[in-house]
Amino acid sequence: MQSKLTSKWILWFTIGIIIAISYRLFSSRYYALLNSDDALNVVMTAYYKLPQDIYCWGQNRGGTIIPLIAQLFYKAFNFSAINSVSLANYLLLITGFLCFCSIFKNDITKIIFAICWFLPPVWFIDLLRFPYGMEYCLIGIAVYLINILKIVPGMKLTLRQHLIMAKLVIILTISVWTCDLAIISIFTLFAVLFCFRKSTTPALYKAPLFYFLTGAAVCISFILYAKKKSNIENDEYVVLNTFPEAIEGLKSAFQPVKELLIFDLGQPVMSLYAWLVIVLITVLSLLFRRVGSQFSRQQKQWFCFFLLDALLIFTVVLFSHWARLDGYGRRFFIPVYISLTLVLLIFTDHILTLQKKKALLVSLLVISAVSGFFSTLHFIQKNNRQGFASKYNIMEEFTKLGKCFIVADYWSSYIVSIADPENVIAIPEQNNRNQHMLKQLQKEKYIYLMKDNWLEVFPLKTTVYWHLYYKDGNSFVVGGKTLCKYRKIR
Repeated sequence: MQSKLTSKWILWFTIGIIIAISYRLFSSRYYALLNSDDALNVVMTAYYKLPQDIYCWGQNRGGTIIPLIAQLFYKAFNFSAINSVSLANYLLLITGFLCFCSIFKNDITKIIFAICWFLPPVWFIDLLRFPYGMEYCLIGIAVYLINILKIVPGMKLTLRQHLIMAKLVIILTISVWTCDLAIISIFTLFAVLFCFRKSTTPALYKAPLFYFLTGAAVCISFILYAKKKSNIENDEYVVLNTFPEAIEGLKSAFQPVKELLIFDLGQPVMSLYAWLVIVLITVLSLLFRRVGSQFSRQQKQWFCFFLLDALLIFTVVLFSHWARLDGYGRRFFIPVYISLTLVLLIFTDHILTLQKKKALLVSLLVISAVSGFFSTLHFIQKNNRQGFASKYNIMEEFTKLGKCFIVADYWSSYIVSIADPENVIAIPEQNNRNQHMLKQLQKEKYIYLMKDNWLEVFPLKTTVYWHLYYKDGNSFVVGGKTLCKYRKIR
């Protein structure tokens, strides 16, 4: 008994250390490579209002779940916007992680998953903040609820089971709001659950069918309402590629993988990680043949779900015109990384349960997972002039300007507001996402222009958002950015 308690203490202490390292390196408050996409959550937290902010500014997709949760810390406890976002983000990540852990039996599997989840390889680091990662936190909660539902053939559903199914409806609706791609995962989930049902008696599944149909109606109604409130339409987002375009996309997606495997991408640690994963899969396959294939029903169910989920989402991304326009960015494949990681770890968990000599396998698992983490550290150290210095600490220098209004290129705009978004107000020079901030700017007599991709030199006079401005003084540097003050003429 004492030994079991000690083992559990070591498990959760280790996981706690992994989470602490992740928060200190990759949360919005401390991340060195934070950009304006990330900063939108911070700025939105300071200005958050429903229903107009139900989706991210300027979009009809990407539900604002993090700014919504952040209101608890920002308004109730008076934390800064960036700390509120960081805490909200990690609260959801930790919840999703703990729920996914309900799939695993072995402590070492949970530790490996903690490394893969909280300290991912550089290609998938956006898992920690991007909507795809947040969507899978909610899928994780759904997995946990299904694991504790335990419908027994021949027995009447209890009040607890009805409450669990009601929670499932809410969680899965929120997941679709968070990221439209969750629709694929949800239909895959229900298809797998149907195939693995314990009984074919129709009467037993009247209640689940009722919740499924009710949930679908609730979800569709809410998403239609949310998209109507956004007042934004983007036809390209739902356009599909032709088959030749999808094949071209497949080549585009695998070209970086090929370069990675031959160490030709300039990311040697990530290349090493890729090869270690290949070796790990080979070793697991050989061990699987030795120990046998007696998966439990639950293991088979989740193995099939995550494998199908990865394959279907990969296919959807290939046929997505939106992903093609964006060059098939790696963030689109975050769901594939998460699902395939879970497939591999379900496989691993089964083998660890049956394998007597585990030291070699455990060592390979740990080395593989940690190498993925080091690929991220290597990338930051190599590609960021400030090293691991928090972007927040650098942008904090802008608070010295007092209340100010800054116009810049998109990638240099919202990021400069993160230290104090209510006083340091920055918006892109075009495609403004928030009308309230624009109205505030137009009332001001003075603004600052930032030299970046849209402005190579500071002109004597210029037009910004339909107003004429004259240069007022010399340029200066704040937080590594070059600014110049302008006065409104008309």
